[in-house]
Order: sequence, then structure tokens, then C-alpha cells
Amino acid sequence: MFIVQMFATTTTRSIDSLEQELLACQADKTRLVFRQVELLRHLDVAQVAAADGCRTMIDWVASRLDVSRRIAKDLLVVARAENAEVDRMLESGVVGLERAVALIRLVNTGASLELMEASR
Repeated sequence: MFIVQMFATTTTRSIDSLEQELLACQADKTRLVFRQVELLRHLDVAQVAAADGCRTMIDWVASRLDVSRRIAKDLLVVARAENAEVDRMLESGVVGLERAVALIRLVNTGASLELMEASR
């Protein structure tokens, strides 16, 4: 029954409208990730991990946000980089967390702004 209902729902809306809604959801998600990055910058400076008895800030983020250590590390990579261009792209929903981390890594290796744009 569910499959029939699901199919009926998708046939009443165009594929394009479904795709646009999916992309809008992703953009909303990246804007929330940017907000997390901003908050983590302040919490990192405040050394909340040490105050809470965690071994590392990665451990603290992973436990508080219930995410993997990899995602916690990625959030902190972006937070600690404080790269205005990457921040702008993340905040506007243009790039996601994974792309933001890749861009930070490119910047850290000395990549030019042109190479960063081309990588997108």
C-alpha cells in the first residue's frame, strides 16, 4: 500500500519540483551546518572539551552532536580555518560540509582562488 501511495504522490508533482525541493533542503542543511561551525568556533576558544573532561574537541563534538568522529573533525576543520570565502559558500548553501573541508585543504596547500573555483 505504501509503495502505491508513494508512487501516486510522485506522479502528482513534477520531477523538477521534487528535485528543487530536495536541493532546497540541502541548502537549508548547509546553512545550519554553517551555524554549527560558528558556534563551534566560540566553544573551541572556550575550551569546553577540557572543561567537560573530554580528551579532545573532536571527542566533545562527536558526543554532543551524536555524529561520527569524522564529521566532528570536518566541522572543526572548517571552524578552525576561519576562511571567509568558504564560510560564505557554506552559509549561502552553495557547498556542503564535505566540499568546504576539501576547499580548506586546497587553501592549506597553497591553492589559488581560481583553483578553488575550478574545483567546484
